[in-house]
Amino acid sequence: IVLMGEDYATAWGIFNTIRWGLVMVPVQALEASTLTFVGHNWGKWRARVGVEIRRPKASKADILGIIRPALVSSIIALVFEVIMCICLSTRGMQPFAYYLSQSPRVAEITETMFRSIDWCYIFYGLDQQLAAILLATSPRWYLYQALASNFLWILPWAIVVTKIQIPKTTAWTYYAVIFGGALVFNFLDLVLTVSLWAWRLAKGKMKIEQSHFEGYLPSSMSRGLAFRDIHKMERSYEDIDLNRLNLIHVAGTKGKGSTCAFAASFLGVHGERTGFPKKIGLYTSPHLNTVRERIQINSRPISKALFAKYFFEVLDRLSGHVASNEIDWEKIPRYLQFLALLSFHVFISEGVEAAIYETHSGGECDATNIISQPIVTGITTLGMDHVELFGPLLENIAWHKAGIFKSGSPAFSTSQEPEATAMLESRAAEKKVTLKFINIDPTLPANAPALKPEVQRVNCSLALALVNAFLEERAPKEHPRLTPQDILRGVEHFAWPGRFQSIIEGNHQWFLDGAHNELSVQKAAQWFGEITSESQSHISQRDGGALLKCIAQALQEDGVGVQHVIFSTYKKTQDGTTKTETSFESPELLASQSLQESYVEVWKGIDPGVRVSIEPTIEGALELARRIGNRGKGMQALVTGSLHLVGGALWLLEPIIPSTPNGETTDTTAD
Repeated sequence: IVLMGEDYATAWGIFNTIRWGLVMVPVQALEASTLTFVGHNWGKWRARVGVEIRRPKASKADILGIIRPALVSSIIALVFEVIMCICLSTRGMQPFAYYLSQSPRVAEITETMFRSIDWCYIFYGLDQQLAAILLATSPRWYLYQALASNFLWILPWAIVVTKIQIPKTTAWTYYAVIFGGALVFNFLDLVLTVSLWAWRLAKGKMKIEQSHFEGYLPSSMSRGLAFRDIHKMERSYEDIDLNRLNLIHVAGTKGKGSTCAFAASFLGVHGERTGFPKKIGLYTSPHLNTVRERIQINSRPISKALFAKYFFEVLDRLSGHVASNEIDWEKIPRYLQFLALLSFHVFISEGVEAAIYETHSGGECDATNIISQPIVTGITTLGMDHVELFGPLLENIAWHKAGIFKSGSPAFSTSQEPEATAMLESRAAEKKVTLKFINIDPTLPANAPALKPEVQRVNCSLALALVNAFLEERAPKEHPRLTPQDILRGVEHFAWPGRFQSIIEGNHQWFLDGAHNELSVQKAAQWFGEITSESQSHISQRDGGALLKCIAQALQEDGVGVQHVIFSTYKKTQDGTTKTETSFESPELLASQSLQESYVEVWKGIDPGVRVSIEPTIEGALELARRIGNRGKGMQALVTGSLHLVGGALWLLEPIIPSTPNGETTDTTAD
């Protein structure tokens, strides 16, 4: 342009003023809108398939849904650019340029420039819309595509023009080829790159960038609040204080609580024999009848006095020691976050030498996951649960659960489904964690009542691995592992109310398990089927038809002839009295009559010959089961579907529960 003289330089300035001011500003505004809508569609799709999956697989419909805004914008840009190009090239450019320059020569040159390269801007308008696909989904790919265009087209020409002599007569031709060609080449390069992007996404080969690889915001906020608030405590706890708890951290779908209880039992008998650990903290959820069950020391819930003392210490510190009517409750952590903080305060204040923590539901973003250096971590059996939080695939679940892995701390897991195994291994490699999968330990006692359900042998085996790894790291050198006698006594002393628990009441046998998802219910039904030949089962309301179908199928496969099915709400007593510290009788937890009737229809559709009843209270359901048993030679009843239901049943059955050490029956007094 400079070589061709002042008129060409002026014409080029006018050309760009018209081209960018009149045409390209609308095109770039359209690109901004495209970027917004493609990004929104991408986010919706990522949330649906699971943000944890690093190589998600998209269908053709998924890909079309993501890029549809870019395709619509490309059509708009194409129509707009073609019309403007034709109008300005044929009649509009020369008078417009003359108006701006007041020079016939400059106006003529501007028109020549426009006619020779403006058609290339049609491709520019299109590639701006297509580029939004890469910018919104994979910015790094956009960078690579832009670099490719520059290195493959601009750089070679830049070298050529420095090596040759360009005469004035051909200078514009060179410029038109280089600059106009760059616009066309970039469009072709972009089409190829977007096509490759779509192909890799459809094949599940697209590795999502780390910036997109995050959990859902609500869960992330939960963990963030726990981090923030633990440092606001009166004693100003730091990582070193939390790490001194010598923590065993357990996540999973089924068996977390049992695994933690087995671990506490094993550490307890080891402590009795060797003196370490003397105090063992246990944090689990949910509770059956009293919230204090969640925070235990040496397998006993802390007292009411201790709970109240530490509760108000935490609350006062977080609220700034203001009166209760002046507390800004929006700044206080939510229920589970608060309990997790409270447990840390209790265990540190009480000087526990080992702490066993069960996650609430997830792992990566769980409020318990603030320990930077646990001694060992464990993953119990994984299955589909809380999919609305973690995603619809087993890989989603596994990604979140493996969030408790910490570099430098060994990890153990029960055997998992292949897709879960692959994700756990991937996360372990990512976090530089040694991960070992555990099979059933052959040293476990063969006929222990607590290990009668096969799944409890799995949970106990994982607990053994966790405790031995813990002892090797923290116990005195002369006592680095559990002895066979420790294992036997640990199993004998194991107690976990409401989980695979049996109660004998004369010729009435109650089998209780707080299963609340399809995997858990299936295991509970299998356990019931192994013990009984005929049963009457009492099913709760949670998860509705899916749970009913699952338990019915499991009972049928185990040859259990169900004679009666009883549905009830969480309401405990017929007169409304309760002595528990927690009531689950809020309206949202009490199944409506119509809901219960719908469950009746579901069960009759599965097994038309069974007798189905509805009782508005747990007490009424238990009494009906007893009356059914009294008509014959007794009965065997399975109580399952929710820990809320099992907790209410245990409270009502409590007076007849004998105290035994083997876990078959357990006192659940709520004092």
